[in-house]
Amino acid sequence: HCLMAKRPKHDSQILEDRRRLFTWVFALKAWGEARALMDILAQLKPPPRNKNHVALCRAIVNAYCRPFTRSDYGNPLGPEIVPEEFKDLHSAMLSIRHKGTAHTDGNPEFVAAGRPLNAVYIEVKPDGNRLKVIITGSKFTLDEGALIKIGRLMGELAKKSEYYVKRIRERYKREWPQDVGHFMLNVNDDTGPMWLRTGPPRSWGGS
Repeated sequence: HCLMAKRPKHDSQILEDRRRLFTWVFALKAWGEARALMDILAQLKPPPRNKNHVALCRAIVNAYCRPFTRSDYGNPLGPEIVPEEFKDLHSAMLSIRHKGTAHTDGNPEFVAAGRPLNAVYIEVKPDGNRLKVIITGSKFTLDEGALIKIGRLMGELAKKSEYYVKRIRERYKREWPQDVGHFMLNVNDDTGPMWLRTGPPRSWGGS
């Protein structure tokens, strides 16, 4: 049984398996990006609360949470996949993502760590004989202990994801492409081939 949130509609087994594969592979890629961002943070060593430190921490949270949020093609992963010892961390990461790093709902949420993550602040400082007002947003950061724990959590989740990818790949091994080229997983039509030929990846140039 696949540890994923249920879809509201009924798909064929073939389409359901393809969408499960989509989600598991998508998850592995997202957590790989989060690890790469953690490596960059470790290499740069920006001062805590520096804008580069804040930007990387926000990106890490968003990358980690991506497989657990809504997708038009795959089911989002459910909380059941998260090991018990990491449940609180996982819930906190999702809350941070929903309230502060990916969306702002305009309703500041107070957290145990301190002031709200999704509010606008001002700092009033003396500037000679006048007062200087600096407008800022929330500066969310992750300390070294949190980063280590997030890394361990993603390692556990990756093991589960790789297991399910292997299972689905084995089940449909005869449908894997036998030609050289680039192919896209077909998650829309269970009467068509599992893999659709496509062009090579390109960088997006906005044109």
